[in-house]
Amino acid sequence: MRALRNSQSKLIDFQRVLYQAHHHLLFLPIELHLPIEQSVIIQMQNCQWKYQVVRWLSKKGENQVFTSREYVQNMMIQLLFYPTPLITKKIQQKELIRYLYFLETQQIIHQIAHHQWIVLKKLVFFNSEEEKLMELTKNTD
Repeated sequence: MRALRNSQSKLIDFQRVLYQAHHHLLFLPIELHLPIEQSVIIQMQNCQWKYQVVRWLSKKGENQVFTSREYVQNMMIQLLFYPTPLITKKIQQKELIRYLYFLETQQIIHQIAHHQWIVLKKLVFFNSEEEKLMELTKNTD
């Protein structure tokens, strides 16, 4: 919330993206806030690129199957990577796949076959801060 109030915040561009998608930073799915190690090759803040993944998965929907290739192709278009000659597309793709395995540990998706995944959990975009807080407190009880 402090970053949202700061007009010099790095989140302004991200807020613009969220606004265009009719989302608000405070009302994003809880799964977006799960801590992960910052990627050294993705040129976006964690919340920004994870939003793209979460949004894509939420559009897929619960119990829907997708392939690693489908996911990677979509994310390669949406995410910004640092332009360095030593980081190949293959390395970028491996970084994206690494996040799928993290989501599997959180029981959001599950690998059902080689390069095939299923969405296990509906990702909820909240309508208010109160609604999100209620869900968070429900999960901690």
